[in-house]
Amino acid sequence: MGADLTVDEYMARVGVDMLHPGGMKRTDDLAQMCRVSEGKTLLSIGCGYGRSACYLAGKYGCKVVGIDISELMIEGARKKARKERVDGMVRFEVGNAENVHFKDESFDVVISEGTTVFLDKKRAMSEYVRVAIHGGYIGLNELSWRRKPSREIIERTFNDLQGVRPLEFEEWRELLVDSGLKDVQLRTYKYKSTSWDIIGSLSLRALVKVGIEYLSNPGIRKWINRQETLFREQSDYWGYGLYVGRKP
Repeated sequence: MGADLTVDEYMARVGVDMLHPGGMKRTDDLAQMCRVSEGKTLLSIGCGYGRSACYLAGKYGCKVVGIDISELMIEGARKKARKERVDGMVRFEVGNAENVHFKDESFDVVISEGTTVFLDKKRAMSEYVRVAIHGGYIGLNELSWRRKPSREIIERTFNDLQGVRPLEFEEWRELLVDSGLKDVQLRTYKYKSTSWDIIGSLSLRALVKVGIEYLSNPGIRKWINRQETLFREQSDYWGYGLYVGRKP
């Protein structure tokens, strides 16, 4: 793994452009919970290489803006949009989720998949709410604790998963309520591992490419093995959830 790339950037470069829990099925579920439809404007927080943004624009006919702090991710997302011929409906920009550079009430829907779990959650949520219209929806898909973890597990998770700070299911719900959102919904799931979601989302060609990288690249192999061990050994703790609320 190149020293100048994060794990997410490297994985995207070798064909893994989706790392959020539950794969694209949960992206679809989240969109439906947020009532995404033709003509709506949607902000994708931490869009990565733009897979969800391009998918939602193509399926629902919505206009999507994706932001990510990584210039490499944004560059790749723009290429993806052109390749999938949705570049007239999707725009990608470098941006910070804790200091979103859009005006108040700019979007009908704001979603975050596997991103808010890394952030200052209250600060990020205040930004999501600020840029959503009144009556608009904020939707999260995030790793969650199924039960309260020990300090040791929390520290191991933070170290092995590049700074992840999950909340318990109820804590995520409370975050939305405390941010002023109404009609809060949550759907909770047991989490298996990132690999299950990745395998289900890849084409055969991409899967072969990832397999070759796994066998030939000690850095990426070590990262995957470490996180798989974490999920396996602490399987009773790991879940994820879809959390949706409406701005009054």
